[in-house]
Amino acid sequence: MQIFKNRIFDLSRKKRARMILSIILFAVLTVNSYCALDVHAYNYAMTGASAGGNVTITELNSSTGANGYTTLGGYRVDYSVTAEWVAFYDALGGFFYTGSSIDPSGGCHFCYCPSGTIWEDGALNLGVINGGSLVGSVHENLQTVSCSFNAGSLSEIPNYIAYCYNPAGGAYIHISEERGDNAHVWYYADLKNVPVTTNPTIDRSAPFVNISAAPSGTVVTSGGIRWGTSAVINVRSEDNQSRPGGIRVYKDGVLIKTIENSSNDTVLSGNVTVTENGNYSAESYDKVGNISSRVSVSVSCIDKAAPGVSLSAAPTSSVVTNPANGSKWGNKALITAAANDSQSFPAGIRIYQGSTLIKTLTNSADNPNFTGSFEVGTNGTYSAEAFDKTGNVSTRQSVTVSCIDTVSPVISTFTADTLSYAKKITLSVGAADSGCGLHNIPYMYDTSWVASPKYEVTENGTYTVKVRDGLNNMSTKSITVNNIDNTPPVINSVTKSTDGFAKSVKVTIDASDEGSGLHETPYGHPDDGWYGENEITISENGVYIIRVRDALGNEVQDNFTIDNVDNTPPKIDEVKKEVLEDGNVRITVTASDNEGGSGLDDKPYSFDGGKTWQEDNTYIADKNGEVEILVRDRLDQRDDDKIEVTEIKKKDEGNGNNGNNGNGDGNNDNGNDDDRNKGNGDNNGGNGSNGDNGNNGNGNNGNGDGSGDNGNGNPPSGNDDKREDTGDNVPAPSAGEPAAYNSDVNDNAVNNDPFISIADTDRKNIDNTKKPLKKKRSDEDKTDKEKNDNDSEGDPVSDPDRTDDTDDTVRDKINRVLKEEKETVTEVKPDELLSDNTKEADSIEKKEKKMSAPQKVAVALIAFLIVMGLLGLLLYLWLFYFKRSAILFGLDDKGRKKYLARLFINTDDEGEWYVNVPDHKLGDLGTGDYALKFSPGFLAVSEDEDILINIDGRTIRERIKEEVRFFI
Repeated sequence: MQIFKNRIFDLSRKKRARMILSIILFAVLTVNSYCALDVHAYNYAMTGASAGGNVTITELNSSTGANGYTTLGGYRVDYSVTAEWVAFYDALGGFFYTGSSIDPSGGCHFCYCPSGTIWEDGALNLGVINGGSLVGSVHENLQTVSCSFNAGSLSEIPNYIAYCYNPAGGAYIHISEERGDNAHVWYYADLKNVPVTTNPTIDRSAPFVNISAAPSGTVVTSGGIRWGTSAVINVRSEDNQSRPGGIRVYKDGVLIKTIENSSNDTVLSGNVTVTENGNYSAESYDKVGNISSRVSVSVSCIDKAAPGVSLSAAPTSSVVTNPANGSKWGNKALITAAANDSQSFPAGIRIYQGSTLIKTLTNSADNPNFTGSFEVGTNGTYSAEAFDKTGNVSTRQSVTVSCIDTVSPVISTFTADTLSYAKKITLSVGAADSGCGLHNIPYMYDTSWVASPKYEVTENGTYTVKVRDGLNNMSTKSITVNNIDNTPPVINSVTKSTDGFAKSVKVTIDASDEGSGLHETPYGHPDDGWYGENEITISENGVYIIRVRDALGNEVQDNFTIDNVDNTPPKIDEVKKEVLEDGNVRITVTASDNEGGSGLDDKPYSFDGGKTWQEDNTYIADKNGEVEILVRDRLDQRDDDKIEVTEIKKKDEGNGNNGNNGNGDGNNDNGNDDDRNKGNGDNNGGNGSNGDNGNNGNGNNGNGDGSGDNGNGNPPSGNDDKREDTGDNVPAPSAGEPAAYNSDVNDNAVNNDPFISIADTDRKNIDNTKKPLKKKRSDEDKTDKEKNDNDSEGDPVSDPDRTDDTDDTVRDKINRVLKEEKETVTEVKPDELLSDNTKEADSIEKKEKKMSAPQKVAVALIAFLIVMGLLGLLLYLWLFYFKRSAILFGLDDKGRKKYLARLFINTDDEGEWYVNVPDHKLGDLGTGDYALKFSPGFLAVSEDEDILINIDGRTIRERIKEEVRFFI
């Protein structure tokens, strides 16, 4: 009964309602029958059951339809059976039952209870109608009985159907044998195999449906696979009966889209765009409600995944390592970005500095992994984002770049080591670099890089230093140097003390220096030392080199010519003697002065040892003896010679009286620098007579003109020796008096007679002084003028106070002497006659021998020069022959040597010879060719050994010999 109840509830609402009504009707009838009939229960043995009858199954239309089609509304089962005789207990008829399992063989009892309980009783068991259902009833006793019932589906149709009589309203089902033939129960088995009669208006087929997917949006092909930012799902349905009603699209079983058919087309299609991968399915339903099975498609072509990206940076472009901390630096940094995407593959990488896009790296290869790099020139934070070919963009990854060093070093100081004047100055640089550090050769002062922070300069100017770090970032700094003095002084002038001839010339040097100033001892000569005075005295002609140096040793040299020094005395070339007719001897001197000298003096000749000088080069000697000859030039430089006169024969003594001496009266003038006298007066030529061997002299009274007296006559008369006679004739002396005559130079008459000679000498001395004979006075009695006159160097001084009675005084004195001689010839001695005059003449001669102040200075200067010459000679010998030294020469392009310096030689700790050649001594010859000439004293102890020549920080080893050549 429970099964039956369940069956009822499985029916549709309408069927359920009909069944309920049938049950109610059946119950009412049963109750009425039960109440009206006397129901008896019997047990009869059934003689059998009969199988047979006709069954048809027909399809039923549903109430829903379209386009002339409906869906299957179920099945109607029709059953009928015809028998020859059907006997029922009463006229209530029987009931048709269906069941899924029934065994109609043999007899059976059907027991029906209103409560729905079924049981069996009797010998024959027809079986239980399991799940049986009442499907109809027959209330008439008909020959043919039939029933119909509906089934929702073929599965609901039972296996069997049976018709039986139902007496007593369900108390018992009694089938009596007595009333019928042997078949008391009719049944029909295997209903499910009964062919169904189809209904052509029933649309029992679901529509055909198809689903597919393809990438859409941005579509790319990577690795042979097409990818898109979305996918299009295409669905298609086809139904030729009621037409497709629509298509439902699902994602993972969830409805996401319904596409409805708004037309009667037999085909319905549509697209659904999706943005996520997944399992998509579709079902189609037709217009009468048939639903297709779902078809599905898997979507995996949508690329919504961003690529992966990574970023790194490293120094590049001449990478250097800071030696202080080991950090690596470069002028630039190489940023490397890597992206990976296994779907649509990376399309590129965008690089940003801050928020500014600075670079896009593009992947041109069909590769899921992409790496790109590029250089940046500034430090900072850089970020990168990768994007794939469908446009998915990764989150940015960043990296901080701090390894780029584009900052120049810091030059903290650039100074000179001194502010005083110097020949060279050392510049010092202080610099540092906080990045990659200073370059290992960081400094440039001119055109090349050096490692030293110090630099020597030798010229003024502005100097710029460049300092670079390890990556060649450079800084510059400048300094102005104006205290280098490599400029030699300027020789403004070299002047001589005189342009005329002199024994020595004083040279004055005027020099100046605008830099360090002149040295304390600024003046010198290449072969001499240095001295402080700017005046030098030169006593030889020649070309002289003068050097001037400043406080730093810069020197300049110049040359000047001295051609007006004459310290060479004249030369007596020849002295000849000639015996004259009168028996005297004429001495002729031939002399010359050196070429280019001052020349012979106007009165260059002296035949008395320098007491008197004359213009004439001849001298008449009237007695035998030695004649001392001197020749002088204009500077009083003298040459001397002596000649012996032996050719004069002794004269016989005469008997006549000597004539009177002619007396000349004149003024004596001082000569100009030549110690010569000019006499102005009348000299009377005496006329001797009665001499044994002499003729009377006829003399003319003449006026002396300073060139000689004008006595004419034969010896012993006076003669003028080729001088002009301008005097007046005077009477000849009386007979027996010797004639006086005058000398040819100083107006002094000379006679062979001893007395006359002595007296005449006195007279001449008196005439030369141009003074009257007076008593000799002591120095206390003399006037200042007389003292000065006596101090002159042998030059007679003119006396303005001289009286005109000089001739008378002399004449009287001579006459007195002669008279006394005549009276007492045997008692009078010549020395006693004119003792006073002789003493006065001796005094005058001594005064002549005294030197003047200029002569004293000249003698002192000559002595000084001799001493200095000896000292210089000793110094020269010491430097050039005994001192261990060498002379440095420079050789010009023609091989000519130029003196540069004298250098001294030393020995080092190992006993080797060495010499230092300072830079400033090398000069500027432009050839670089030099030579060292060693002193003899050094060669004597070191020849064939080695010497080290230290030049400009390098050393040259050479074998010692007289001269060593080397090249710089």
